[in-house]
Amino acid sequence: MVCGNGFLMSRSTTNAAYISGVNERAYMRLLASLIRPGQTVYNVGANVGYLALWLSRRFGGLVRVVGFEPEPGTASMMADNIALNPSLLVSLEPVGLGNFDGVATLYSSGAGDGAAALAPRDAPGVAVQLVRLDTYQAAAGTKPDWLIVDVEGFAGDVMAGGLETIRECRPAVAAEIHSPEERAAISDVLLPFGYIAAHELDGIWGNHVVWLVP
Repeated sequence: MVCGNGFLMSRSTTNAAYISGVNERAYMRLLASLIRPGQTVYNVGANVGYLALWLSRRFGGLVRVVGFEPEPGTASMMADNIALNPSLLVSLEPVGLGNFDGVATLYSSGAGDGAAALAPRDAPGVAVQLVRLDTYQAAAGTKPDWLIVDVEGFAGDVMAGGLETIRECRPAVAAEIHSPEERAAISDVLLPFGYIAAHELDGIWGNHVVWLVP
């Protein structure tokens, strides 16, 4: 076991930025300044659970984080990391959020692949389950206060599958942006609901934008 920012992670988690606890510090500080105790965060594209665990620990377990991770090997690693930190309020849904309910092909080079994506690339394809945010939220009955999204270019699809949730709950949205097209697709969904792009900063893997309803 190794430590990253004060919580335990499995030795199978080999990303040095996770292990050392330096991954995306500026982004995490921004999120910590905006999220409030008692809120529920949907962490979409949760990978091995680093951000989810960090947020729960940062707020002393007073923030609930639901991590969505469809890549089977990566989801297994996240489950191991959650089990190592039973005091933290983090749960795992081994599915992806998208714009339809069904099976899709995720292209992944293996467990922990931070670049796994629905777009075809030079990597094996694996069948994964997708659900719409609206479908999940209706079944779970848990209203998200935040959507933190990192899905390698497909955040617009996540938003498109959650129109009723966005209309009803008005969650804050924080997304890692991988292309101008992805940003435009998010904006096309959020702006008609009164959202504004309130915060922007550069990150290690992409730009981060936070949309809020004033």
